[in-house]
Amino acid sequence: MDPKTQTLNVTAYEAYSPTYLSAGNGIQYGFFFAMYTALIVHVALYYHKELAEGFRSMWKSASGREGFTDLHNRLMRPYKEVPEWWYLTILLFSLATGIAFNEHYETGYPVWALFVALAMSAVFVIPCGMVYAVTNTEVTMNVLAELIGGYLLPGKPIAVMLFKSYGFVSTAQAIGYAADLSKLHPA
Repeated sequence: MDPKTQTLNVTAYEAYSPTYLSAGNGIQYGFFFAMYTALIVHVALYYHKELAEGFRSMWKSASGREGFTDLHNRLMRPYKEVPEWWYLTILLFSLATGIAFNEHYETGYPVWALFVALAMSAVFVIPCGMVYAVTNTEVTMNVLAELIGGYLLPGKPIAVMLFKSYGFVSTAQAIGYAADLSKLHPA
């Protein structure tokens, strides 16, 4: 890597040796890509009713507690729910912080790539979360984030790792937070 430009030093790379991918690694990557496709198709086929109901309820201003009469829910009714604008404020603050740090430190990571990584995370957070909720099996997005980041930001290894971090870790953190919330209210 060229320390001045934070990009791949092609002459040093070519002087060293070409990179080889082992058969096992290639098969592993192939299964990862099959898993991502199967994840979307499986969730769309088997959970389309739950998805539709969830998206419809997203636009209603009703409380998330309505319709549930279990003991825990009745005990929690006197307490106010956390306003949704708090979550939006945290999201905007995190986004602004990410943009500021990427612009301040010369990482070679463009702002548009941050939005692409977050869009990838937004697409996969619900299917990954549904599979995790049903099977307790976590679907990681690291291989897909590496592929998309490497394709969009060729020759910039630091930018690719940042893309991977924003794409993969955002999904993992969102699912972890949702899992923590579900543990607080056993239904």
